Amino acid sequence: MTYRVNTTIPCGNAGDIMIEERRERTRVSFAADPHENGIQTIWFNLRIERCGEARPLTLVLKHVDNMLVDLSRLELFRPVTRRDGGSWERLPAPRLEPLPDGRMELAWDVTPPAEWLEVAIGTPYGMEQLEALVTDCDGYWSKDVIGLSMGGKQMVRLANEYGTVDGDRPGIYLSARCHANETQGSWVLDAVLRRLYARRHEAPLVWVIPFVNTDCVLDGDTGKDMYPWDMNRSFDPKAPTRHETLVIQRDARRWKTRCLPALCIDFHGWVSMSANGIYGIPTVPHESHSPTATWEQLEWMRAIRAAVGDEYCEQQFAWFPCWQTPWDGGWWLSRFLAVETGAPAMVFELPDTYVRDRMLSQEDYIVIGSRFGDAIIDRLNAIV
Repeated sequence: MTYRVNTTIPCGNAGDIMIEERRERTRVSFAADPHENGIQTIWFNLRIERCGEARPLTLVLKHVDNMLVDLSRLELFRPVTRRDGGSWERLPAPRLEPLPDGRMELAWDVTPPAEWLEVAIGTPYGMEQLEALVTDCDGYWSKDVIGLSMGGKQMVRLANEYGTVDGDRPGIYLSARCHANETQGSWVLDAVLRRLYARRHEAPLVWVIPFVNTDCVLDGDTGKDMYPWDMNRSFDPKAPTRHETLVIQRDARRWKTRCLPALCIDFHGWVSMSANGIYGIPTVPHESHSPTATWEQLEWMRAIRAAVGDEYCEQQFAWFPCWQTPWDGGWWLSRFLAVETGAPAMVFELPDTYVRDRMLSQEDYIVIGSRFGDAIIDRLNAIV
């Protein structure tokens, strides 16, 4: 055997693994594993390790018919790889390999690594990357454990200051990874926090939930449409449907007593579904799903769009989508924050691969997040 597959890496995920030694290439096939944790599958992250001759490799993704993937837009489906500790790079568009019964598999031919090749649907962001952020910012961000997840993992919150009861400093509450596979949300949030650190003398009080869906992030799950309730439909203040929800609700209530709530943002994303650009969803803080937003929300969205720039943003920047899910009518995190704190709250949906013809890189996420950070500080300076 020339290669073996390792899924015990941080945020690792792969199932139905098969390694076939063919005449000219070694074929490594695998599937995204649902891990007993939800309806949807899309997240995979595995390391292929050399244990023999460096033969040419073919990667094969199985069971794509069951994944959260638009097979009519395979040009957008560009997983990432890194070899031997190098930088992450995108694979080319996949080769479609139909099976005799009508199912489909996706394949890529890749150069063999010297030692190992890691493959993921998106650039992973887990506890290692969060620790790097805290270290790089010289302790500016305090990292506190505010509770345990339903899987018994520590739920982390970052803060630049704790404030004081009845404090009058403007405050913002940021979050990401309600759906664990949406790692672009973490990379943009990471850049936001680094920018706020760089402008720390102007920054408001900031509290951050980096991993709303802690279990799925750390266990390498997709974390979308989970059982018993999708994380981002579980924030009913009268009847939270997950323990993580309760922990975050109580933390947000604590935050609002220690500052003047000014803004709440929840970062989301999509995988291989659209190349139209970033858009925002102003949260409707009431039962109606009518497409309305407050003047304050729209002013924040105008400021953020102007800062982020046309090259990254959807032409229609404020959206009021009506997605069909098993939990229609549930409470989004941003809706809870709008109702509970009275601050303008919104979701931002971030593309993972393209904005129109522009392929996104890690550098693009840094630019986007930095511009978000500038928009936050500049608008607060203008209105406070």
